[in-house]
Amino acid sequence: MRDFLIGIIALAFLSIGNWYVQSGGFVDKSDFEEVVEHVLKSREGLRVIHKEKNQDYGVVVYLAEDEELNEHLYLGFFQHANEEWGLASTSIIDDKWEIDSANGQWMYFGLVTEPSVEKIFVGDDPVTLRSVEGSTRYWFYLEPNGYNYPIKGIRSDGSEYWLKEK
Repeated sequence: MRDFLIGIIALAFLSIGNWYVQSGGFVDKSDFEEVVEHVLKSREGLRVIHKEKNQDYGVVVYLAEDEELNEHLYLGFFQHANEEWGLASTSIIDDKWEIDSANGQWMYFGLVTEPSVEKIFVGDDPVTLRSVEGSTRYWFYLEPNGYNYPIKGIRSDGSEYWLKEK
């Protein structure tokens, strides 16, 4: 019976050790960079385009292929709570605007395909336009209060247009 118990314990340790090796080891969840690397390493062929964080949240924008080998732009939204970072949501950026909500915070994001667009505003706040390999431009904005803001664009001739009205 003693040998049987030792065998069961050894098998349990082997299983845990195998899981540890396959998962890349334990992740320091207080380290944003380590958590992002661990979460994204399961996706082959992805390229991180942009990464930023503050004390409460982090955003990672990356290019990755789908099952049909089409490349898409994705946004990963990470939150920092109880001294740990975790992935709160992942969204594909493939339209003029979208909204995703995670734990009461709203993430506005979208693509800018019209070359004449120079600025995007969410509510009264200007949003940074970022480029991906040439003409593809994207933007994102975190709204922590859960308010449904309008989104407008400004063209190079000064004309305004609404992406989303209130």
